Amino acid sequence: MDYELFRKIKKGNANCLDALCSQYLKKSWFLCWHATLCSERAVPLIVSCWDKTIQKISAGKSPPKESFMALFSTELMHRYRLEIFRDEAFAEVPPPHVGKTYQLFADSIDTLEDELRVVWLVYSFGDLSSNGIANVLGIPMEKAKELIQQAASKQIDTIKKCRKMNSTQMITLSTKFKNPDGSGLSAIEVPRAVINSIEHIYRKHNDTVSKRKEPVQMNNERAKKKRSAKIRKWIITICILAALATTAVIVVPKLLRSLRSEETASAITTTYSVEAIQYGDVDTTISGSGTLSPIQSDILTAPYPEKEDSTESQSTEAGIEIAQSVASNTVQTETYEITKLNFSAGEAFSEGDVLAVLTNEDDETTEVKADYDGIVLEVTAEAGDEISSGDSYATIMSKDGFSMEISVDQTEIAAVEKGQEVTLTVDAVSETYTGSVSAVSYNGTSSGSTSTYPLTLQIEYADGIYPSMRASAEIVTESSGEGLLVPIEAVSTSGDDSYIYLAPDGAENGTEYAEEELTLSDLTKVSVETGMTDGKYILIESDQLSENDLIIVTKVTSTLTGSESSNENGGGFGGFGGMDFGNMDFGDMGDFDPSNLPNGGGQPNFNGMQQ
Repeated sequence: MDYELFRKIKKGNANCLDALCSQYLKKSWFLCWHATLCSERAVPLIVSCWDKTIQKISAGKSPPKESFMALFSTELMHRYRLEIFRDEAFAEVPPPHVGKTYQLFADSIDTLEDELRVVWLVYSFGDLSSNGIANVLGIPMEKAKELIQQAASKQIDTIKKCRKMNSTQMITLSTKFKNPDGSGLSAIEVPRAVINSIEHIYRKHNDTVSKRKEPVQMNNERAKKKRSAKIRKWIITICILAALATTAVIVVPKLLRSLRSEETASAITTTYSVEAIQYGDVDTTISGSGTLSPIQSDILTAPYPEKEDSTESQSTEAGIEIAQSVASNTVQTETYEITKLNFSAGEAFSEGDVLAVLTNEDDETTEVKADYDGIVLEVTAEAGDEISSGDSYATIMSKDGFSMEISVDQTEIAAVEKGQEVTLTVDAVSETYTGSVSAVSYNGTSSGSTSTYPLTLQIEYADGIYPSMRASAEIVTESSGEGLLVPIEAVSTSGDDSYIYLAPDGAENGTEYAEEELTLSDLTKVSVETGMTDGKYILIESDQLSENDLIIVTKVTSTLTGSESSNENGGGFGGFGGMDFGNMDFGDMGDFDPSNLPNGGGQPNFNGMQQ
């Protein structure tokens, strides 16, 4: 990720949101809708993925190696594999429409099975490599490539059935449609409901746009009433503006949750959990999977007889004598009897051991001796069998160890060097072994919008490991050292400052609070210095904190609080028909921060993307 964009996200720069949405919102809306094929699931999914992506970026001390879209796509795949909540309030949100030129390509994506469709989407439009897909799904990279190829083939077949198009035209249009600059999706109009929800979670994570000071805590009753009156005024104003709008939509999802009945669905749900600070370390790693192969293996075959060449002396017309070698075009073979086979499959042998004895038709014997310490992998003949030159009778391998090749993304190859330590887990034996990088190739292979580079890894021989077993590899490229660890969701930012909230008195580890049960401004806030993160936990430093201290972890999810989203007055997100603003009961709004609302109740300008 570009450092300048990373810095702006961490500081909560107001213009940054416009830039993010302008560059990525159309593409991410396209991904989420076609992944779910319905707006009721697509809107909660895109909000949840943007939420998590911005959290991860904000929690980092340095720019992530991945692009924003790659991070977003990773979150999309994680959440797609879990239950995607359906919010019927978004049923009327229109799907993304690409230009007429590319509509057939978009429609063909929807014909793919669920898993293939999501894999194809994040690979083609989400900057996620086959290695990244394999890591998310927990499958070998070869399997990920197989899924991508399978999806591509099915999509092409669908297009061919719908329209007569030669291969050149199809490749040209497909390339333009999947252009990394997003030009193939430029005709998409992002619904206002999506835009407003994204704006809300961006403001929520950064707490402030221009380094706003936190609201002063009001503890007396008079101050609370004053704040409630101010909040009520804000809400009434926004509701009236929304009711008069030609397209009535959500202004801020958090406000709508207060306005809608308990039976309606909610776009965003915030909960708080109490967790203990841990002590440990986090690593930046590169991972991959592959198949183990012996460093050295040989197939034992019956030898060919030595070839004898004849030389004839011939004279040219000029009387000059030359030597000409006349080699026979017929390959000479010999028949052997396997007199002895001294080892069976699976048995070990030492250098110099006689593995087999072969006897030819002239009763001449040949002893086949081992050139190294090894293992007999396979025996395909028996003592007494007759074989001809070139026929195999056994396969052996050395005890020098095993090698495995994995592919590394272009953003990671610079962090790897020959001799680097590798941890390999062999699936079949559930054991972990230490190895090393034996070769690094800088001859990459381009695929889609990224390139990968092969690494060769090597481990020593161990009993129980056999050729063709699958293994997973992990290379630690940077280690944080031990320190205090917290979930990245526990860290909030305000400008360049990072902090966490301590759990309230009497709370226990594992306690869960609903949003209305806890007011963050009532809690003790502790400033921290953040360090490395592995995407789940982040290293922090603070003289005021120690291991096992209880802290608050904020979890923002897209969820469903009910099954009905309409009322007799037009309800849902379609309008506020029949609402009596003067007599509305807004309930307890004690934790609502009016400064999170758009200035003047307006909306951001996302370069014409509003619908």
